[in-house]
Amino acid sequence: MNKYSRRDFSDFRSSPKIRRRENIKEYSPKGEHIYGANSVYAALLAGKREFHTLILKEDKTNNEEEEEQTDDVTSKVKNDRSKTDNRDDEIKKIKEKANEMEITIKHVSRYILDQLSGQRPHQGVILDASKLNYEEIFYLEKAKDTTNTNTTISKPLWILLDEIWDPQNFGSILRSSYFFGASGVVVGRQNSPMSAVVSKASSGALEFMTVHQTKYINNFLEDSKKNGWKVIGATSDDNIMSNIKNDKIPNISSNLLSLTKPTILVIGNEGFGLSNQILGLCDETVRIEPMSGSKQGENVVDSLNVGVATGVLLHQLLKPSSSSSSSSKKPN
Repeated sequence: MNKYSRRDFSDFRSSPKIRRRENIKEYSPKGEHIYGANSVYAALLAGKREFHTLILKEDKTNNEEEEEQTDDVTSKVKNDRSKTDNRDDEIKKIKEKANEMEITIKHVSRYILDQLSGQRPHQGVILDASKLNYEEIFYLEKAKDTTNTNTTISKPLWILLDEIWDPQNFGSILRSSYFFGASGVVVGRQNSPMSAVVSKASSGALEFMTVHQTKYINNFLEDSKKNGWKVIGATSDDNIMSNIKNDKIPNISSNLLSLTKPTILVIGNEGFGLSNQILGLCDETVRIEPMSGSKQGENVVDSLNVGVATGVLLHQLLKPSSSSSSSSKKPN
């Protein structure tokens, strides 16, 4: 067995990266560390949080640039100048907004940013800000159809999430809900909390949305149905209906899905879906069927991620009707 002296490791101990690691404690968050350019800028624009410190990547010296290019073997865009320029523009906008809002700005090493973001992709910017809170809700009030100047009737669609545990899925659903124009989002008590990870996964959509929470999903659905809301439950396949005593609840393909009245779309857990109690409160359930044709691996890739599936259903329910999409006029 080879023997080594302390002298053999002297260069390693004195490297700049090792010395910088001793400073991480001074950046403990007062709130939470939002990371990523889109999420940080969205948080600043929305103004729903209390802001403490904007933390940016310091300018690199020539030695640090060489060290980064040597050590960061996972980087695939280090030679893409256009992406670098876009990133610089994003950081510039963030700095200008932070200065306008008189937020303290600190510049730190990439290592510090890596630690503060939990080794997640921060894009050189982190914002220490207060956490977001849910707004409690008990039921949905009776909704009214709204008609615009093109006589296109728009009916509200709310998303109810029951035990979505993965923050990436939660963020993905919020992003789709915001993009397609869902009227609101409600979560149950056992859902993934709102966090910096959710904000990043939502590409900042979380910052612009009011996410509601209900303690008792069953009561929420029952009381909302009394006010004229239709409840649609998303299922992975039509066989799940065999577990429900009331077999009169229709299970339809997403291709036939349409928004005919104020609706609540219920999305269940990533693993076991919706509980039988919630399924029993649905007016109908919907499934997404794979495209026709046999494919290699169809027995392995036999379903969609819950975030992707929600996006498919939102598009189907909220896409413009043929009459409105053919019109050249834009609604006011």
